[in-house]
Amino acid sequence: MNRKYTVSSNATSDQEKEIRRIKEYNDERMSDIRGNSTYKYGRDDTTYQGILGIETDKVTYKPGETVRIYTEHNKDFVKPIYNEAKLFSHRYGGWYISDPPYYFDRTAYIGRTTRFYKKPNGNWESLIEIKLPDKMVDEAFDLDIKCWNDNYDSNCESNFNNIVIKVINDSTADPLGGYDGSAFDASSTRKAEYDDPKVVNISLDKKVYNPNDIVTLTAEIEDESDLMFASADMSTVEPDGYERGTHQYIPMQFTHSTRTLTLLDNGNWQVKFQFKLPDYIKTGVVNIDQILAADKYGNEMRYDPVYANNQLNCQFKVERTENVQTFSVDPVADFSTEIRGKASSGMTMYAYVNGKKIGQASVIDGKYFMKIPKQLANSQIQLYTVNKYKNKSKVVTITVLDRTAPKKPTVSKMAPRTISGKGEKGSIVYIYKGSTKLGSATVNSKGTYTINIRPQKKGTTLVMYAKDKANNKSASLKLKVK
Repeated sequence: MNRKYTVSSNATSDQEKEIRRIKEYNDERMSDIRGNSTYKYGRDDTTYQGILGIETDKVTYKPGETVRIYTEHNKDFVKPIYNEAKLFSHRYGGWYISDPPYYFDRTAYIGRTTRFYKKPNGNWESLIEIKLPDKMVDEAFDLDIKCWNDNYDSNCESNFNNIVIKVINDSTADPLGGYDGSAFDASSTRKAEYDDPKVVNISLDKKVYNPNDIVTLTAEIEDESDLMFASADMSTVEPDGYERGTHQYIPMQFTHSTRTLTLLDNGNWQVKFQFKLPDYIKTGVVNIDQILAADKYGNEMRYDPVYANNQLNCQFKVERTENVQTFSVDPVADFSTEIRGKASSGMTMYAYVNGKKIGQASVIDGKYFMKIPKQLANSQIQLYTVNKYKNKSKVVTITVLDRTAPKKPTVSKMAPRTISGKGEKGSIVYIYKGSTKLGSATVNSKGTYTINIRPQKKGTTLVMYAKDKANNKSASLKLKVK
């Protein structure tokens, strides 16, 4: 936590008066900001307009409350797959009268969704919820909406939607949000004689993350006074040459603001930012775009890792190291000497029968071709992939199909009312005269069969064949009644 920086019980009456004066002035500035909760696209021609409406559930919030943002999307566009809302500090620049009083305290909050619902008018609607932190200064926020459908008509609505919401603390909060009164002096000499905060180091807890992971970014910030807040922004990087419609990329932003700061033994401040990656984030690169910080006197800084030549620590990768990717397997027959299918490139596919490996193959361009010895019909083959992190996927079991026809049955005895012989165990032997079926019998476990038939005229031609359980048909055998 920060050092104690609020006014103590021993504050002089002059100090208290000054705090009340600044508080009243700050409240007046907040009241001058006109909030707005609704945006509607006002033109008749919506050919190129994807976002037709935005609405928040109210204008004024308290810390800890949830902001609900409803968006309406053009039904004539491809259905959106992702929608993102960013609340960011309402600033015109400098000490503009319509800015909130905490010009030096710039925070942002992001919400996202992949759910869209049909409205009665046919347009798409989404709801994004953003939970405000329990501790924050009085603030006003603009709203930026970015919608993505992986088509060229993806749309955003930011600069001209005129939505402004406000967050107002109650009377129990610190009257100046913990800042020194000099921080609110808009003159050229407003700042106390302290240098701006300075980032001296940033680090990530790892360099490769899975979807659903929490990214922890640690920053060490040098400042000779009490640090008040810090925030960090990240964003995904669009792959070079990305082709829309392939659904391999979703543009995303991330931000985290915090007032939980730790004073280190060396006098610097440590701050930990945490970002939850959604499960639907695509694999790729994420950049750390900036770190912001301000101290109790209103001294502020913006740190860009790239401009600071800290490129080694300014990005990380999102990959699926846990190997949850699915794969497909083409049917395998008892005469097959190869297994084919589709899987993620870079994987290695393995096949086992009764615990013994029968083959392996690399997945190239999303396909694999694995040489195997012939397997018996109805054998079970276990297949799985291993990724470059040596992590194994779930096992998929397939059954070898019986595609081999039985041998044609033999006849060992032909009597007027019975025909007997040998055939493939479990197969059914049929006997026909022309298109008329005379009888059938299942070959027993000893490989023999007996078929009962009506007596046939001498010289009659009979046809016999066998079918196995997989409905494979043998070659036919012709007999003449003697």
